[in-house]
Amino acid sequence: MLRCVFVLFVILLSGCSTQTSLTADATGCRRGDLELRPSRYKDLGSTTTWCARCKSDMVKCVGNADQTKAICKPATSEDGCR
Repeated sequence: MLRCVFVLFVILLSGCSTQTSLTADATGCRRGDLELRPSRYKDLGSTTTWCARCKSDMVKCVGNADQTKAICKPATSEDGCR
């Protein structure tokens, strides 16, 4: 029984990705080189829009509500990434 609960727990967690994982997948940047950055989106409590830095590049990412996919583009000065 305990094994079944554990397997179910692992299956449920495998469908959710972190913003770091989604950013790495969308940009090709290694997870160890990524840093989630403060932004106006984070200040507003958004979980579907965020900013990240990969080495010297800042990106703005937008993910879907169930956190399975994201699109990241180079951030501009109007994006509110810090």
